[in-house]
Amino acid sequence: IGDRANREVLDVYEAVLAAHPAARDVRWRIEHAQHVDSADLPRLARLGVIAAMQGVHCTSDGPWVPRRLGEARAHRTSYLWRSLLDSGAVVANGTDVPVEAIDPIANFYASVSRRMADGERFVPEQRMTREEALRSYTLANAFLGFEEAEKGTIAPGRLADLAVLSRDILTVPEEEILEARVDLTVVGGRIAYRRAASSPVAPVSPGAGVSTLPPGDWTLVSFDEGDPVPAGVAITARVEGSRLAGSAGCNRYFAQVEAREGG
Repeated sequence: IGDRANREVLDVYEAVLAAHPAARDVRWRIEHAQHVDSADLPRLARLGVIAAMQGVHCTSDGPWVPRRLGEARAHRTSYLWRSLLDSGAVVANGTDVPVEAIDPIANFYASVSRRMADGERFVPEQRMTREEALRSYTLANAFLGFEEAEKGTIAPGRLADLAVLSRDILTVPEEEILEARVDLTVVGGRIAYRRAASSPVAPVSPGAGVSTLPPGDWTLVSFDEGDPVPAGVAITARVEGSRLAGSAGCNRYFAQVEAREGG
């Protein structure tokens, strides 16, 4: 977590990699890479070390970090997402459940807003863009587990693990991100969850079992109860077994990576 801890881990990684020059693409990471000294920041990209952080920690820690580190040091070292990404490092995201709630929407919001409970933003110049935050939560997590050919993106050949959200979190006003709800969750081509009144098909209560998406083309629509179906919301995709065979991309799909944490 602290800048000294991050430096010592980088020193160990660098020494081991130097002793084993044949080692390539090991994808080592630092979990809780929360406070990194500016002198060490370029080392992560150079060594191929992944910075694993929790977006929501930034906003829950923000009120007291300056008191512990001082304002200048807090701004210089704390949750340097923008600087790390600009340096070429991979940033992976998660919630650190059960320390924080396993809520990907709240975590996504923290990553793009850095807005604390009091409304203030903690070191806002280090925010991720929405696309970067989505990537950190999906493809980056698949990458660090050597599973990017299986998970993390919605593309032919990938596992049909995805969700449909009630709002397009890449385009809605920032303050509306937290209003997004998961309408449908599909794991391995099987419907694991459907929010009541979120789609025109019969609702399935959480925990009531799963149903399988039939082979061939299928279409999902997502809208808020009482609202007409907005234009452009219908999505057509093809599922064969547990994998996607083809899809028409849409921001309402949010690949589920963290849903598999803890089994």
